[in-house]
This record gives sequence, C-alpha cells and structure tokens, in this order.
Amino acid sequence: MIGPRVLPTVKQRQEENLLVISIEERLGKLENEITDLKARELNKDEEINKLKKENEQLKEHLEVIKQQVQKKIKDLTADKDEEIKQLKKENEQLKKERDLYLEMKAMPEDTKKTVKRLVKVTKLECEAGENGNHFMMEKDWLMEKLKQEQKRQQGQATSFWKKFWAFLIEIGGVVASVSVAVLNNLKRL
Repeated sequence: MIGPRVLPTVKQRQEENLLVISIEERLGKLENEITDLKARELNKDEEINKLKKENEQLKEHLEVIKQQVQKKIKDLTADKDEEIKQLKKENEQLKKERDLYLEMKAMPEDTKKTVKRLVKVTKLECEAGENGNHFMMEKDWLMEKLKQEQKRQQGQATSFWKKFWAFLIEIGGVVASVSVAVLNNLKRL
C-alpha cells in the first residue's frame, strides 16, 4: 500500500524556488567570472606577445647601438694610434734637428743662419704643398750657398753635412724643387 502522498507546502515551494534562483544566479556569476578570466587571459597573452615583440625590437636597436659604439671606439682608437704615430715621428724629427743644431756649433755664424733658414723654408714648402712653389727659388739659392760652403770646408765636418742633407731629405720628403739624386749627390760631398 502506498501511503498518502505528501505535497510540499507553499512555503517549501517558495524556499525551493528561492534556492533554485539563488543557484542560477551563482551559476550566472560563475559563468561571467569564467568569461572575464578567459578574456583577461587572452588580454594577457596579447600583452605578452606585444611585450615580446617590443623586447625584440629593443634588442635589435640595442645591437645596432652597440655596433655603432664599437665602430666609434675603433675609429677613435685608430685616430689616437695615428696621432701617436705622427707625434713620435715629429719627436724624432725634432730630436734630429736638435742634434744637427748642436753639432753645428763650430760652424761659422753665416752658415748656421743659412742652415736654419733652409730647414725652415723646406718645412714651409712641404706644408704649402702645391702652393709652395714660391719657396723654390729661395731654397735653391740657400742650397747652392751651403754646397759652396761645404766645398770650401774641404772634408771638414763631413758627418755634419751627411746628417744635414739626410735630415733635409727626411723633412722635405721628395721636394719638387730638388730631386733626390741632387740631394744624394750633395750628401756625398
């Protein structure tokens, strides 16, 4: 035998309905939270990808800057090395010139002045380059004058004259007004 069926009371039905509504609301909220979390996750993935791209661009830019800095350092180092080399060469020339002038003390005063002027004119001619042609006549005259003085000394102070003509060739390079052969002949006198 089946007993009487008990029907829920109105109050129970209202409580059950409220419970169902409450559960549905919670489910709705959870679904919204899940959707928000998925959207945030997508946004974070997009942000991560964006940051990765930005990071790569910055790395490339940094690499370019590094290369530029290294090139600049290399250029500066090369410039400094060249400057040091040039200064050493100038120092050597100045030492030779000083030694030449020290050795020249026993020479007549006129010869000393002529030697100093010829060295100065040769340097000026070299500095002027192609525009230094106006120094040629004076230089040729001074060289002829010194050549006569060297002949007049007849073998005296030969080490000075050899050093002097060698020094003149060195500071003048190959000067347009005087060939190397002429200077070498003068050196041998």
